[in-house]
Amino acid sequence: MQAGDLIGFSATSLSGIGINLATWGIPFVGLSHIAIVSKFCGRLALFESTTLNSVNCLSANAKVSGVQVTDIAERVSNYHGKVWHYPLTAKMFSHQVEKLEGYLANFLGTNYDYIGAFRSGGKSWSWVEAKLRRPDLTSIFCSELCAAAHDFVDIHDYKHVSRWSPNALARFERRRKIVTKPIRLK
Repeated sequence: MQAGDLIGFSATSLSGIGINLATWGIPFVGLSHIAIVSKFCGRLALFESTTLNSVNCLSANAKVSGVQVTDIAERVSNYHGKVWHYPLTAKMFSHQVEKLEGYLANFLGTNYDYIGAFRSGGKSWSWVEAKLRRPDLTSIFCSELCAAAHDFVDIHDYKHVSRWSPNALARFERRRKIVTKPIRLK
């Protein structure tokens, strides 16, 4: 695992099924949540924006809602559902790794964007929303955080980071060969 890799989660709950149906994913297989790997305090950790996490944020040393950083192994083992690792096809340069770490750390504690997450659902709806609204990172949802991070470190130029659902982002990055075929972790 390396900085910049994505970790995809497929929930077995009703909310996970709903997210998959709204974002053209297959329930129990498609992604209902996505997070990004980066360094935190000298080790690899998982940065994500969520309201549904059963493990403590490493920065706050408590359970939080919104952008948080967690231990990868603990997060994966405590997740109820399937988990996939989407490795980057090319390793990031050291300056990109440092840039990513600082960028993601700046978002720690940012509130979860419920409205933005809703707006990212569905291909047509997210396209229309991207035309009508500018990206707003004052609150942030999971795939928006990952797309913004990849954009910031020049992995890919995302014109509108707020339009990506977890399924759409993973499919897009696979088609563009930004990430490889996912490896199931759980």
